[in-house]
Amino acid sequence: MSEEAEREVGAAVVEVLRRAGFVRQGRCWVRDRDPMRLFVEPQRAVYAARVTLNLGLALRTLSPALPWVSIQGASLMAQAQRWTRLGRLGADGGDRWWDVSKDPEAALNDLAQVLSTEGLSWLREAARPDAFLRFCEDRRARSATELSPEGGFSELRSSIAVRSWRGEVDEAARLLEFARVAWRVEHGRLEHARRDFNESRSQEGLLPPVPDLLSELESLVARAAEQFLL
Repeated sequence: MSEEAEREVGAAVVEVLRRAGFVRQGRCWVRDRDPMRLFVEPQRAVYAARVTLNLGLALRTLSPALPWVSIQGASLMAQAQRWTRLGRLGADGGDRWWDVSKDPEAALNDLAQVLSTEGLSWLREAARPDAFLRFCEDRRARSATELSPEGGFSELRSSIAVRSWRGEVDEAARLLEFARVAWRVEHGRLEHARRDFNESRSQEGLLPPVPDLLSELESLVARAAEQFLL
């Protein structure tokens, strides 16, 4: 384990992560658990000597929603489709941070204990296919509008990917029809944002064209159909 990692979150936290199969990549700790990718990232408070851990997960069959944008110093946690902070998992529903101003070793040892008992359990549960589908379906339902009754493109994209992963090809194909309509709006929005961004940048920092996320989704459903409908 590196000295830098120990200074940031403490040797006890590093040991918990290593035993659980996480590997350090930049500031993030990552574990691939097909088809999910799990993330743990330390976060320090801006104005106080407090620390916490961000927990996240992403479906690896989906590329990041903005894969063509390269931001120097960006965290891998930005790829997460679901995330929470470790201190939010307590029964009181608060957002606990660990104070490292007086006894940092004791605080970080307690942080490691909570990560081992509550944090890793949350990641394991959230990564289950049925749990991740419930999360995606809830987001899709909340994104529904009169013009897009089955949800926005981003939310449809997640639901379709999970349905394909679970072999629910018919439902994935049904939602794909709505995604095709929603993509026209989403593509236009992303292109507009891209043009506005490029107008304020030098040639070196320009964003390339928006990738065809709809084609990626269509290929995902087609592969699932080949796998499960033989």
